[in-house]
Amino acid sequence: MDNNTSTYEFNFRKITDVFRQFFVWIVLIVILFGAFAAVFTVLFVDETYSTSVSFYVKDSESSTTLTSAQYSAAEIHVYSSMEILAAGECKQTLGIAGRGVTVTSSKKNNTPMFVVKVSATDRYTAYEVAEIIRDELPEYVFSVTQTGSLSVYNFTGVDEVPDGPNLAKNIVLAALVGFVLSYIFFFIKIVLDTEIHSEEDIRARYNYPILGAIPSITEEAQSGGGYYSYSRK
Repeated sequence: MDNNTSTYEFNFRKITDVFRQFFVWIVLIVILFGAFAAVFTVLFVDETYSTSVSFYVKDSESSTTLTSAQYSAAEIHVYSSMEILAAGECKQTLGIAGRGVTVTSSKKNNTPMFVVKVSATDRYTAYEVAEIIRDELPEYVFSVTQTGSLSVYNFTGVDEVPDGPNLAKNIVLAALVGFVLSYIFFFIKIVLDTEIHSEEDIRARYNYPILGAIPSITEEAQSGGGYYSYSRK
């Protein structure tokens, strides 16, 4: 029981020793990682802009209120429309392939609606592609499915504020990575250090009483070093 307790105390001390001995280094590494992320983001990561268009799916053009069956059919049509839009043939037909944009779609919860988001490094390119999707996707989907209809619910227009990159988020994530990596490195360094530096190191390794300590006259003694002796019980 005593041996287990001693082991736990030894391990816990090793954990805290990382901060006690290398706190300054850890802080410097965290700052370095954060600064690198900031510089890299500003200099090498392009800003992105997005325009969104929302579609509402109806069972037919004359429907104003959806029944339960119509609602189920509308939800199926939502997923079908999203799959059609994601296909390369659709993008080729609409003329939006090769425009340097990213097109994603997502369904709105508990509604027969989905949102198409067009992102690009140029705000006007994103707007133009979203405009094409707004005007031509309903007819193209109907030509494929021969059922249902898509109605435009919302169109956001030209994006004046970039969506990304998120500078603050990148800095925080990089700083966190720097902290974890530096802590692991210094923890391993301490664990692999088998030298005896202080009285606590002897107590952690041996279950013998310490009779006394002979101080050293070197600089090592000023930082807690010295020579220790112990005896068996």
